[in-house]
Amino acid sequence: GENIVEITDNEINNNTGTYGYSAYFAYIVGDNANRNIIARNKIQINSGTYFYNYLSYYCDFADIFNNEVTASGTYGSMYLYYSDEINFFNNTVSLNTTASTSPSYGVYYYNTNASRFYNNTINVIGTSPTAYGGYFYSSSSTYSDNEIRNNVFSSTGSDGIGLYWSNSGDNNTSDYN
Repeated sequence: GENIVEITDNEINNNTGTYGYSAYFAYIVGDNANRNIIARNKIQINSGTYFYNYLSYYCDFADIFNNEVTASGTYGSMYLYYSDEINFFNNTVSLNTTASTSPSYGVYYYNTNASRFYNNTINVIGTSPTAYGGYFYSSSSTYSDNEIRNNVFSSTGSDGIGLYWSNSGDNNTSDYN
């Protein structure tokens, strides 16, 4: 039978806090026929030291689309770790960071496989010397077949980096960003 997770049409507001997770997903695994859905959610974090609006850890076969994330604080936004077959489409992420020395990320993809990242708008405003709009990391050829297409990555402030990609994987492609 179908064992999918659907998180749709929610509004999450978090005003203050030292640690904040708007949504934390660990080991949510579907398959090609039964994909998990995270869609049309609106998340707003007004301040915090460490916050993650989506933290996906070993989550496979998910469609993440039409979400709006607005955050201000020190770190964080949308993190995906070791998650395969993720379709990340038409999302908007706006991060206003107060970090002065530590890295900040609008979107952080770490060792994903066969994932697609299309038509998203990611904006980071802040003073961190390593403020990344998008940060994509593939440590070996195991993490392959990822596509990054038609996105807007922006990082304004001192020495911001719109898109960073450390690519050791096979068949990872990026175009029209």
